[in-house]
Amino acid sequence: MLPYILGFSNIAFLTAFFFLVAPTLVEAIDMQLLFTGLVGVGNLLAAFKFYNYMKKNVRLMEKELGIEQSTNFGSDFSGYNKE
Repeated sequence: MLPYILGFSNIAFLTAFFFLVAPTLVEAIDMQLLFTGLVGVGNLLAAFKFYNYMKKNVRLMEKELGIEQSTNFGSDFSGYNKE
């Protein structure tokens, strides 16, 4: 769920930046696109770093609590009744 939140927030942030902030910095549309692109790349890098940080924290919490999360979804048929 977190990657979707970060992705959609990046799109909303860049749209607001392009229409509200970039025109106040420069008047030329090509420079507005350049600034928006640079801010977008920076924002994506920050979101990726944040996602990796959160993933590492979740893994550490799972390890501390003794929870093992299955990475192979759908292969655990222990509760499946074949009748």
